[in-house]
Amino acid sequence: MGTKYVRGSDTSEAAAVSVDESTPYLRGRVLDYISARGVEGATCDEVEGALDMRHQTASPRVNELAGRGAIVDSGRRRKTRSGRNAVVYVRPAGCSVCSGDGWHADAGGEGREVCGACGGTGCDEREP
Repeated sequence: MGTKYVRGSDTSEAAAVSVDESTPYLRGRVLDYISARGVEGATCDEVEGALDMRHQTASPRVNELAGRGAIVDSGRRRKTRSGRNAVVYVRPAGCSVCSGDGWHADAGGEGREVCGACGGTGCDEREP
Protein backbone atom coordinates (compact mmCIF):
# COMPACT_ATOMS: atom_id res chain seq x y z
CA MET A 1 0.00 0.00 0.00
CA GLY A 2 1.46 3.35 -1.04
CA THR A 3 -0.98 5.75 0.62
CA LYS A 4 -0.13 6.91 4.12
CA TYR A 5 -2.60 6.25 6.92
CA VAL A 6 -2.85 6.57 10.68
CA ARG A 7 -1.44 3.42 12.27
CA GLY A 8 -3.90 1.68 14.54
CA SER A 9 -6.91 3.29 12.85
CA ASP A 10 -8.94 0.74 10.95
CA THR A 11 -10.92 3.44 9.14
CA SER A 12 -7.78 5.29 8.05
CA GLU A 13 -6.23 2.08 6.77
CA ALA A 14 -9.43 1.10 4.91
CA ALA A 15 -9.55 4.54 3.27
CA ALA A 16 -5.91 4.23 2.19
CA VAL A 17 -6.57 0.82 0.61
CA SER A 18 -9.59 2.23 -1.22
CA VAL A 19 -7.55 5.15 -2.57
CA ASP A 20 -4.75 2.83 -3.73
CA GLU A 21 -7.28 0.73 -5.64
CA SER A 22 -9.05 3.64 -7.34
CA THR A 23 -6.10 5.92 -8.10
CA PRO A 24 -5.13 4.43 -11.50
CA TYR A 25 -8.75 4.61 -12.69
CA LEU A 26 -9.17 8.20 -11.52
CA ARG A 27 -5.83 9.23 -13.01
CA GLY A 28 -6.95 7.68 -16.31
CA ARG A 29 -10.21 9.65 -16.26
CA VAL A 30 -8.31 12.90 -15.69
CA LEU A 31 -5.81 12.10 -18.45
CA ASP A 32 -8.62 11.18 -20.86
CA TYR A 33 -10.45 14.42 -20.13
CA ILE A 34 -7.41 16.65 -20.61
CA SER A 35 -6.43 14.70 -23.74
CA ALA A 36 -9.92 15.13 -25.20
CA ARG A 37 -9.70 18.89 -24.69
CA GLY A 38 -6.75 19.05 -27.11
CA VAL A 39 -4.98 22.40 -27.33
CA GLU A 40 -7.75 23.98 -25.22
CA GLY A 41 -6.49 21.95 -22.24
CA ALA A 42 -8.02 22.16 -18.79
CA THR A 43 -7.38 23.57 -15.36
CA CYS A 44 -7.68 21.42 -12.28
CA ASP A 45 -10.86 23.31 -11.45
CA GLU A 46 -12.30 22.44 -14.87
CA VAL A 47 -11.37 18.78 -14.35
CA GLU A 48 -13.19 18.83 -11.01
CA GLY A 49 -16.35 20.28 -12.54
CA ALA A 50 -16.41 18.17 -15.70
CA LEU A 51 -15.68 14.87 -13.94
CA ASP A 52 -17.68 15.63 -10.79
CA MET A 53 -14.60 15.11 -8.63
CA ARG A 54 -13.82 16.75 -5.33
CA HIS A 55 -10.72 18.93 -5.26
CA GLN A 56 -9.08 16.44 -2.88
CA THR A 57 -9.47 13.75 -5.55
CA ALA A 58 -8.72 15.67 -8.74
CA SER A 59 -5.77 17.79 -7.60
CA PRO A 60 -3.50 14.86 -6.62
CA ARG A 61 -4.27 13.10 -9.92
CA VAL A 62 -3.43 16.25 -11.90
CA ASN A 63 -0.20 16.65 -9.90
CA GLU A 64 0.74 12.99 -10.47
CA LEU A 65 0.18 13.32 -14.21
CA ALA A 66 2.16 16.57 -14.35
CA GLY A 67 4.96 15.00 -12.31
CA ARG A 68 5.19 12.14 -14.81
CA GLY A 69 5.14 14.51 -17.78
CA ALA A 70 1.85 13.09 -19.04
CA ILE A 71 0.41 16.61 -18.95
CA VAL A 72 2.29 19.90 -19.07
CA ASP A 73 1.73 23.54 -18.22
CA SER A 74 0.61 25.24 -21.45
CA GLY A 75 1.86 28.60 -20.22
CA ARG A 76 -1.73 29.86 -20.25
CA ARG A 77 -3.93 30.68 -17.26
CA ARG A 78 -7.72 30.68 -16.87
CA LYS A 79 -9.95 31.81 -14.06
CA THR A 80 -11.30 29.21 -11.65
CA ARG A 81 -14.85 29.25 -10.29
CA SER A 82 -13.51 31.36 -7.42
CA GLY A 83 -11.97 33.89 -9.84
CA ARG A 84 -8.33 32.97 -9.31
CA ASN A 85 -5.86 32.20 -12.09
CA ALA A 86 -5.04 28.54 -12.66
CA VAL A 87 -2.59 26.63 -14.85
CA VAL A 88 -4.05 25.26 -18.08
CA TYR A 89 -2.70 21.75 -18.61
CA VAL A 90 -2.36 20.09 -22.02
CA ARG A 91 -0.89 16.85 -23.35
CA PRO A 92 2.70 17.20 -24.57
CA ALA A 93 3.73 16.51 -28.15
CA GLY A 94 2.85 12.94 -29.02
CA CYS A 95 4.77 9.71 -28.73
CA SER A 96 5.33 8.11 -32.13
CA VAL A 97 4.38 4.69 -30.75
CA CYS A 98 1.10 5.40 -28.92
CA SER A 99 0.13 8.59 -30.78
CA GLY A 100 0.62 10.63 -27.65
CA ASP A 101 -2.02 9.26 -25.32
CA GLY A 102 0.39 7.07 -23.34
CA TRP A 103 -1.90 4.03 -23.48
CA HIS A 104 -2.47 0.90 -25.55
CA ALA A 105 -5.31 -1.58 -25.40
CA ASP A 106 -4.17 -4.58 -23.40
CA ALA A 107 -3.69 -7.96 -25.05
CA GLY A 108 -7.20 -9.10 -24.14
CA GLY A 109 -8.76 -5.88 -25.39
CA GLU A 110 -10.60 -5.39 -22.12
CA GLY A 111 -8.57 -2.55 -20.69
CA ARG A 112 -5.55 -0.37 -21.18
CA GLU A 113 -1.93 -0.71 -20.36
CA VAL A 114 0.79 1.91 -20.24
CA CYS A 115 2.72 2.41 -23.46
CA GLY A 116 6.06 0.61 -23.19
CA ALA A 117 7.82 3.18 -25.36
CA CYS A 118 7.04 6.29 -23.37
CA GLY A 119 6.04 4.85 -20.00
CA GLY A 120 2.62 6.47 -20.24
CA THR A 121 3.85 10.02 -20.55
CA GLY A 122 2.87 10.30 -24.21
CA CYS A 123 6.33 11.67 -25.03
CA ASP A 124 9.24 9.98 -26.81
CA GLU A 125 11.32 9.93 -23.63
CA ARG A 126 12.36 6.30 -24.03
CA GLU A 127 13.07 4.19 -27.05
CA PRO A 128 10.59 1.38 -27.86
